[in-house]
Amino acid sequence: MLFRIPLKNKKFCKVYILLEHKSHPDYNILKQLLRYQTEIYCESEEWEPVLSLVFYHGLKSWKIPNRFQEKFELDKNDLIDLEKYVLDFKYILVNLEDEDINRWKLSVELKIVMLLLKEIHEPDFNEERFGELLELGKEVFLSQDGMDLLRKLLVYTFSVKDMDSQKIKVILQRTVSEERSEEVMTTAQRLRTEGKIEGKIEGKIEGFKDGKLESAFNLLNMGISEDIVLKATGLKKADLRKYGIQIGPKYGLIQVKRARRKSILNTVLKMRKHGMETSSIAEVSELNVKWLERFFKKVKA
Repeated sequence: MLFRIPLKNKKFCKVYILLEHKSHPDYNILKQLLRYQTEIYCESEEWEPVLSLVFYHGLKSWKIPNRFQEKFELDKNDLIDLEKYVLDFKYILVNLEDEDINRWKLSVELKIVMLLLKEIHEPDFNEERFGELLELGKEVFLSQDGMDLLRKLLVYTFSVKDMDSQKIKVILQRTVSEERSEEVMTTAQRLRTEGKIEGKIEGKIEGFKDGKLESAFNLLNMGISEDIVLKATGLKKADLRKYGIQIGPKYGLIQVKRARRKSILNTVLKMRKHGMETSSIAEVSELNVKWLERFFKKVKA
């Protein structure tokens, strides 16, 4: 972001503010900032300073040097001899743990976000405190933008903290209408689930292609052409190659990752536990509704 800021001599200067957000200590932060700064300088037609700002909120203490030259394994005397000829910069650290958010001049929306980021990892942060934060934005949440913010707050809170869904529902009914609380809760749970399973089911539930992959493997070994196998199973060539299913004796093993299948089953069960409808689970996971119904009945039995 490019800003025009006043200097002490009352002149103005254009500077780029490079903002980097961290939720855990990153010991490569200086290299990362250097890379971003280099990109900015290379792409800019004019020479404007770049100030790096690291915004941190997390459980662990931030004990990483904020000066680039401090990362060199040299004693101070050696560094003095070289510092004129070696690149150097510092970043500004904003550590939420050390900040009093109530002293900041913020909009209501931003204040809620900052307080949530600061407090959510505290042992005593619970549904009651979350409700107090939401009370701050009671008027804000009446608008569509406010509802979008509320959904995001819920998704983030559920993903970080183990909260009681029923207690949260009661809090939402006090904050917004009962009808809208149900709507935002359902959407938040779906978005939360999508985020949780995104990494586990990359490639849209590839693990549940197990049955089709096994069928493809058997058909190919029976001498049936690859084109016919693909049409029969609905798979693509990329699916076969990815899991090592090809014609010939040296491809005798099917390389389907069973761990991924187990992970997806566990995730689907968690979705059900949180009260999501079977149709919603099917939409998110792209699994067959009837198959899911049979699966849930079998697990319940």
